[in-house]
Amino acid sequence: MRIQKKIILNHLPITNASVALEHEIILMDHLTLIGLMAAICTTTAFVPQVIAILRTGNVEGISVLMYSIFTVGIALWLSYGILVQDLPMLLANSISLVLALMVLGLTVYKRWQHKKQILAETPITV
Repeated sequence: MRIQKKIILNHLPITNASVALEHEIILMDHLTLIGLMAAICTTTAFVPQVIAILRTGNVEGISVLMYSIFTVGIALWLSYGILVQDLPMLLANSISLVLALMVLGLTVYKRWQHKKQILAETPITV
């Protein structure tokens, strides 16, 4: 996309407006790159938690309320990213939403499974 815009700019007479536009395009590319790098960092932060839950099955330290609120927030950021058509925001929040839903879903499932097991082991007294 940047190459196409540069080609168009090369056909324009050199004016302050065309130089400013080229600078804006280059700046936008840098901003997008920073946004993508931030998206990679914040999104991949969920991966170790998902792996740990899948490996150990331990969800004791996970707050269902916190992850529920956080997941709603990510869904809202994703909606915002769609509306403003921001690529880093779309990518980061799409992947983060899937990972946060995995942590939340695994936590609820594992806790339900644990309670079910305890109930099955508890003798019924009359």
